[in-house]
Amino acid sequence: MSTKYIANDVHIFAEIRYTKSFTKCAANLGTTKASVSRSVARLEEYFDVALLSRNPRGVNFTSAGELLLRRAINLENEIDALKQEMKDFMSEAKGSLRIAAPSAIAMYRLSPLIPDFSKLHPKIDIELDLVERTINPITEHYDLVLTWYPPKDQLVYAKHIKGYEVVIVTSPDYLKNNGNPSRPSELVNHNCLHYKYYSGKKMWKFKGPNKIECHEAGGRFTVETSALLLQPLLAGQGIARIPKFLVDSHLKQGELVNLFDKYTPQVADLYGVYVNRSNKDPVVTKFFEFIMNKL
Repeated sequence: MSTKYIANDVHIFAEIRYTKSFTKCAANLGTTKASVSRSVARLEEYFDVALLSRNPRGVNFTSAGELLLRRAINLENEIDALKQEMKDFMSEAKGSLRIAAPSAIAMYRLSPLIPDFSKLHPKIDIELDLVERTINPITEHYDLVLTWYPPKDQLVYAKHIKGYEVVIVTSPDYLKNNGNPSRPSELVNHNCLHYKYYSGKKMWKFKGPNKIECHEAGGRFTVETSALLLQPLLAGQGIARIPKFLVDSHLKQGELVNLFDKYTPQVADLYGVYVNRSNKDPVVTKFFEFIMNKL
């Protein structure tokens, strides 16, 4: 006989102790008398022994039934204890967490937050890798991937975290030596500095006064991480499309200037990507909730 129903049958059998009646037991469990009777019959067939003795007032446990009842109660207690352990595990997560993130996010956004997270969850070990390209957490074995461009895979879940403002900036020295472009269409004639993994490549997208526009940007210098654009910018070597948080202080000090007041660059959307089942992992859940709140 298959053991498929045995666990549920044992649970029903244990409930009989409260009522000593199939009818009342069925009412307590929200099922039928026939269903309770079938469960007992399956158990008696499975163990090849009589478990209950019937009488006009109800049922009594046989010696074998008393043995099964004791084991059933122990199993219920074990399940209750396991449930409490799971609650404790969820409230005090422990384990390891492997994360991948673009350098700019890792260095300027995540790194300052991790010490605070570690104070809250001292039993979680964190490994943070700097990865710019689009990666799949399934094939590359990451618990969580922060990325600008999530992979297209039905087995992973991508949750939007935040849209970061992007600016088109350059230095006063560059403008002095090369002229000031008045509109994005003039970028094709300038030395623009490019981020390798921007989905538009050298076609920069803007929200213009009347519509969304894409314009080609000139230039021959491309870097793997947007953080590497900063020094060439400050040295007066070109114009860059870059997340505003990377250049805020330089804009305030006048070391860099913002171009195109009437044209807004496409926002940089940051996503958290993880395997679908990871949303039930307390380690991943705790970290993801933390950065969602902080970022």
